[in-house]
Amino acid sequence: MNEQIQTLYFSGYCYWSMEAVFTHLKGVRETIAGWISQGESADIEAVRIDFSPKEIDATTLIEIHLAMHSSAAKTGIKKRYPTRVFSHKASNTKLLQSLIEDISRNSERKCYCKSERLSTFHPAKSQYQNYYLKGPEKPYCQQYIRPKLEQLNKRWPKLFTAKI
Repeated sequence: MNEQIQTLYFSGYCYWSMEAVFTHLKGVRETIAGWISQGESADIEAVRIDFSPKEIDATTLIEIHLAMHSSAAKTGIKKRYPTRVFSHKASNTKLLQSLIEDISRNSERKCYCKSERLSTFHPAKSQYQNYYLKGPEKPYCQQYIRPKLEQLNKRWPKLFTAKI
């Protein structure tokens, strides 16, 4: 039996952190760190997520994404790391934006996140893929990624899966 796999792309913070968070979720089949080209503006760090909607749905992925970083902030760094959810299909962007607005409305804080149609995704070089899994002892991993994984495990223990 063929499994139905869906793909979404997320941006909002360093792709190493996003990749590690999504990699540790049940139902996520593959993560690829990379860059999304936005026409004339600078490329933004992003991660591609291939997931099984039977195990984890888009709403949960978006909720986790928004919870793992300061999506409520409107700071200068957001130009480099804008909080976005991307899809290949233009028809999905309205549905995704509706999900984002529902999550934001039910959240304690306002989330500055938009859904957009994906333009171009460029995978990062192989040495940047699975950064946390290759070196969880590295200072960046210990300082920034491990606390996110601990928060993920605490808030979504049924979805968390240890990879090391």
